[in-house]
Parts: sequence; structure tokens; C-alpha cells
Amino acid sequence: MRTARALVGAALVGALVFLGAEATARRVAPTPDPSSYDAPRNPYFLRAWPEYTAPRPPRPADEERIVVLTNSQGYLRERADGRETWPARLEEFLRARGRNAQVLNWAVPGASGAELALLAARAVEHRPEVVLVVSYSENFGPFWRRKEISFARSDVPELAYLPEVRRRLPASFLRSVDAYEPLGWLQAHLTLMDLRSRLFEWRERWTFVPVEPKRPPERKLVLHEARNFALLADLLHPLARARPRPRVLLVAMPLNPEGFEDLAPAAAFAAACRTWAERADWITARDATHLFPADVYYGPRHFRPEAHRAFAEWLLPDVERLLDER
Repeated sequence: MRTARALVGAALVGALVFLGAEATARRVAPTPDPSSYDAPRNPYFLRAWPEYTAPRPPRPADEERIVVLTNSQGYLRERADGRETWPARLEEFLRARGRNAQVLNWAVPGASGAELALLAARAVEHRPEVVLVVSYSENFGPFWRRKEISFARSDVPELAYLPEVRRRLPASFLRSVDAYEPLGWLQAHLTLMDLRSRLFEWRERWTFVPVEPKRPPERKLVLHEARNFALLADLLHPLARARPRPRVLLVAMPLNPEGFEDLAPAAAFAAACRTWAERADWITARDATHLFPADVYYGPRHFRPEAHRAFAEWLLPDVERLLDER
């Protein structure tokens, strides 16, 4: 009996110490508060994604909201000014046409389709008129649905442990990416864990140095063959059930024709997007794989600023049409 009382007492003391440490951490180290409503891209790079994508009420009555889900191609880490990214340019062009448009740039460097699916569930909270998904086969291949979500470089996986996001996702997706890790839940809810990340993680996870490559890489990349894009269905699942339901524009992203051994495998993802568009009248698909010549790329995938502007101009008619259809 004495041993049991001692164990209970020790547990209570431990809990009190832990709660005190968490309370202290919240006072001395508040979490970052970047917002996609204010910044043209996440200033914390691979971190603070739950904060950056948090909803911001109230909403102006005349605002038209577009959420962009994409990878590093929309981030432009080679340049210091995020206003040069194509999502920022798209907002600029829409506003020049008299629209009160708000384009939220959720471009995650190195994003997998699993991360983009989590962001799609998060996007529902923002009640967007349009969700714009720009990606390619490498992000949505079956590997990323078999891999634990904790494998991601970003902290987007923390969204999987927020009830308002988690309840919108298919149970099969959560099981497949193993969104059941106690450490993941702790990371999503405790400031102590956030403080640990900021103090002990590589600084490169929290920031980047914009450097423009002097010359394109000599080695060409290889695109993997993929036919199963279950992650695309996972991404569309929360958007299909949203009320009001947004219009969705699926774009097979532009790729450097000289940056890959063969661009043929990219056609499978474009075809999957078209298939979804044929099934649902709220989805539009476009294939931009061969949109630009090699000289407007830094490498196989990343645009130069002039291509960011041109891509925004290319997207503009479709985005305006989808906004008008709401």
C-alpha cells in the first residue's frame, strides 16, 4: 500500500512539474504567428504550417478566396521577395481586374501528396471559392500513401492531429500514413515540443537563404512511372464534402523539358486529373506540363520570376471563370 501511495504521489508531482513547464513555455516562448493572409509565402519555410494556415475570421462580404496547394514551384526560394511568386502575381492580376481576391499561398517545399491532402482538409475551414492544386506525379505516387506522415520534412503533419482537420479526412488515409503517433499529437498540442523544435532543430528547417543558381544542373532527373493516385482521391475527399463546396482546379504542373530524362510519366498524373474532372462538374483539369521552354527554369522544376508571372497569367482566365461560376 505504501509503495502504491508513493507511486501515485510521484506521478502527481511529475504531472504538476510537466504542467508548470508547459505553462512557462507558453509565457516565454509563444508559438510563431505567421498568416497566409498577410505573407505571400510562409516566412518560416518548413515550420509553423499549422499557424500559417490557421483561419482568420471575420471575412469581408465581397472577398473572393483562393487557396493554393502546391510544392516548392510556388515558393520561389531562389528569391528574397515572396511577391514574385505566381500565387502573389495571381492575386495582383485579380485585384487589377477589380476583384477583392485573397490568394493564400500554401506552397510547401518538398511537399508530398499526403501533406497536400492534409492542407486540403485545412482549407475547408477557410470556405474558399476556389482551391487550386498544382502538382505532378512524383508528389502523388503510391509511395507517399504507404509512407508514415511523420517522414515529411515540414510540420504540416501536425495538422493530422487537430480535430477540425482530422475529422474531414478518410479513415483509410489516416491509417495508411500512420497518423496515430503519440509524438505527433504532442508536437501538435504542446508548446514545449514547439520550443524544443525551435531550439534544437536545424535552422534550415525554419528559414532559407535565397540563392539563384549560376547554371542549371547537369544531371537530368528520372520521373517514376505511377498509375495509382489514391492520394488525389484523399485530397479531394474533404473538398467534395465541404459546404459550401469550392470549385477545384487541378493542374499538372509545368516541368523543364531539358530537366528530365523523359517527361512521359508525367502524363499519367495529368490523365488522372482529367478523369476526376470528367466525373465531377466542380473540378476542372489542365495540363501545363509542357507550358514553358527550358530557359525560364532554374532547374528541372523551379521557375524564374518571369515564368512565375507568365504562369499566373496563364491561370487567370480559368480562375476568373471558376469564381464567376460560384
